[in-house]
Amino acid sequence: MKKISVLVLCMSMMGLSSCASKAGKGAGIGAGAGAAVGAGIGAIVGGKQGAIIGAGAGAMTGAVTGGMIGAKMDKQEEELKKIEAAEVERVAENKINVKFDSGILFDTGSANLKSDATTALTNFADVLKQYPENQLTIEGHTDSTGSKTLNQQLSEQRAASVKSLLQGKGVDSTRMVTMGYADSKPVASNAEAQGRAKNRRVEIIIVQEPTVQETAQ
Repeated sequence: MKKISVLVLCMSMMGLSSCASKAGKGAGIGAGAGAAVGAGIGAIVGGKQGAIIGAGAGAMTGAVTGGMIGAKMDKQEEELKKIEAAEVERVAENKINVKFDSGILFDTGSANLKSDATTALTNFADVLKQYPENQLTIEGHTDSTGSKTLNQQLSEQRAASVKSLLQGKGVDSTRMVTMGYADSKPVASNAEAQGRAKNRRVEIIIVQEPTVQETAQ
């Protein structure tokens, strides 16, 4: 039992050592998830001792996978921040939120992309194509001006327009879903013009899933 405990401790230390780097957050998250899964499988196969061994092995695998995802998301975040008109926020180790002001992409009340918007979204697509494991949720948002029905339709149509352009530029459509939220998720007060302008936006949530190669590490 002591030998097993020492083995698990060593494995955990190996996983935690990667936390010194920027990718370490991903490694730590992956280690925790991997340990939980490994412990469950080990308990089924080998009882208490199997759970301990499984936790250690799962932590190592999860740390490696999480670290690799974290490093790739760091790189992707840097590239996205170079895109003009894109507001980029890292909201989790494997999640990035990219926001485009609707005034940059669309005319008032329209879901047709402006010609100037094509450049920004083309550059955005060029980055996305380098990371085929991305899962994208494209959200359309409006202010509270106008009817709920029209705002809902407009938010859905704008999200669909962005998806269509990205797909046309080579982004895999099966990795994109669209949502329209009308004015239900404001980021500022609708009582002032400046706040309403901030609420009229398209947000793209990027979540990166591990590849088969990463999972097999």
